[in-house]
Amino acid sequence: LPRDQLRPAEQIGGYDQLVKWGRTRALAYTKEAERVKLKYPKGIVLVGVPGSGKSVVTECIASVLGLPLVNFDFSAVFSSLVGASEERTREVIKLTEALGGCVLVIDEADKALGGAAKSSGDSGVTLRVFGQILSWLARKNDRTFVVMTMNRISGMPPELTRKGRFDEIFFVDLPTDAEREDIFRIHMKQQNVNPDLYSKKDWQAFVDGSIGMVGSEIEVAVSSARFESFEADPDG
Repeated sequence: LPRDQLRPAEQIGGYDQLVKWGRTRALAYTKEAERVKLKYPKGIVLVGVPGSGKSVVTECIASVLGLPLVNFDFSAVFSSLVGASEERTREVIKLTEALGGCVLVIDEADKALGGAAKSSGDSGVTLRVFGQILSWLARKNDRTFVVMTMNRISGMPPELTRKGRFDEIFFVDLPTDAEREDIFRIHMKQQNVNPDLYSKKDWQAFVDGSIGMVGSEIEVAVSSARFESFEADPDG
C-alpha cells in the first residue's frame, strides 16, 4: 500500500505504547538522523490473541514511519520445483531492498515457520527458506522495517526472535476497559455513529458488556447494533 492509503494511528485503539515506540524510531528516517549515521531499526514481532488487530496495526506502523507497506505472502514462496522456493525468497528480498524503504509484513508467521526447525517432510525446503530469512534479517542495515505477526510464539525457532534480528517483541493482550472504550469510539465514528450522544451510564454498560472481547469482536458488535437500530427505525 502507498503511504496515502495507509490507516492512521488514530484509527486503532489499544496500541498507544507501540505507536509511541514507532514515532521514536521514525526519527531514524530523517535527514538529521542520516547526518549522524543513526542506524535504521530492523523491525518488530507482534504476538497475541487472534482478532486483536495485529494485521491492521501494521498499516499504522507504516503510517507512523512514513513508509509504504508491502505484504510478504509466505505461502506463495513455496514451489514443488527443486530450488524454486529458495529462488523466490531471494527475489522477494531483492525487490524489497530495491524499494529503498518499506514496511515488510510477514503475517501469521507461526503458521508458515512454526515447524521450520523440525521440517523433514518437504525435503528441508522450509528449513532452507527459513535460513535465508534469518541471514537477511541478521545482516540487513537498510530502510526496510520488518513486522512479523504471530498468534503464538511457542514452537517457533528461538533464533528467529532473538535480539539483532528484531528490535522488540510486543505482546498483544486483551484490551483494557479504557482501550475497549477507545475501540468502541473508533468503530462508531467509522460507522457514522456519534459516540458523544451516549451517557456515562451507557458507556459503562458498553465497557462492562465487552469484557474479554478483542477489537474485531467490538467492530462486529457495533455493526450488529447498527443493523438492529436501522431495522427498528429506518429514518434514524
